Amino acid sequence: MPTDRTKRRTKSRPFGDSTPPPKNATGAVSGRGILRNGNPPGDPTTAPRCGARTRAGGACQAPAVRGGRRCRLHGGLSTGPRTPEGLERSRRARWKHGAYSRERHEEYQRIKAECRAFNEEQRAFHAELFRNIRAVIRLRAAERRRQKRAR
Repeated sequence: MPTDRTKRRTKSRPFGDSTPPPKNATGAVSGRGILRNGNPPGDPTTAPRCGARTRAGGACQAPAVRGGRRCRLHGGLSTGPRTPEGLERSRRARWKHGAYSRERHEEYQRIKAECRAFNEEQRAFHAELFRNIRAVIRLRAAERRRQKRAR
């Protein structure tokens, strides 16, 4: 019976051991062979973690499903809603305030166009007003000149 822990660790790893097991030339963990469930051999502790927020406030430490970001308990196998009702329910569940919604954007564009039109009307009104004021000033100046000549 070997007393050295490193020799014992090649077949099984004690809980909490953070050193990776030795690997062979193909990159598989040596001493494990083919698994009975058909999955490739490897070190499960190096799998990416789920990270979903738990009720305790921490991150879920379960391994994420292959090709996904979450574990099987936190929706890693979910394909998402497919029916129109489910899609709408999902869309409404993510709704926060609607500041960036399509309706809000269209309303903003409509108000902007109204303001642009109003500003054009205001510019035209002010231009006409200033033309009339200048004409009145010219008429008054001409009237004053006539009165001076008449004296």
